[in-house]
Amino acid sequence: MPVHLHLYSIYLLFSSLLTLVASFIAWQRKAPGSLTLSLLMLAMSLWSGFYALQWMPLSAQVNLLLSSLTYLGVLAVPALFLIYALQFSHHDYWLTPRIFAALTIEPLITLLLVSTNKYHHWMFLSIHSITGGHLNPMEIAHGPWYFVNLLYSFALIMIGFFALVLGMSHTSPLMRHQYRMVLLASSIPWLANIYTEFFSPTINVDL
Repeated sequence: MPVHLHLYSIYLLFSSLLTLVASFIAWQRKAPGSLTLSLLMLAMSLWSGFYALQWMPLSAQVNLLLSSLTYLGVLAVPALFLIYALQFSHHDYWLTPRIFAALTIEPLITLLLVSTNKYHHWMFLSIHSITGGHLNPMEIAHGPWYFVNLLYSFALIMIGFFALVLGMSHTSPLMRHQYRMVLLASSIPWLANIYTEFFSPTINVDL
């Protein structure tokens, strides 16, 4: 069967490639938070890449598998962003082994619930494919744990932004420009995600 790429899927694949290149570049740098930034970009690449495949005309079973794989990136992004923000702003003394361990608990629980959703529907109440031409989006009704994960993720991101703003207020004028660039670049995908979660149309389109 020929594979048809929707324009949105092409955009997502390009986004995945772009963040993968950014991950490689960050991996080679020696600066505060560069390793974490590399992992953050890799997680975003997985998020965009697997989500792009969900917009192809594939079976419902394959789409469910891709959804689980997408969550490998989705669940890693908030914690990695927080860690990067703390390292970049020189607040990494907060990152104790106990904090690192605590940051893995909620993502692991959520990943388990995503993988076993058909038995309890805590993450997704229902998932339906909406077939239209070469487009195969998924209409998803969210379960209670989805919103727990959403609030938890937003809380981590907000703490990360707070750390960046706090760091910017205690640094030199030269470094403040870098902080502004990081804050601006971080705000774009976060605002897009807020729109996706609260203002998107019926068909789930993850910006």
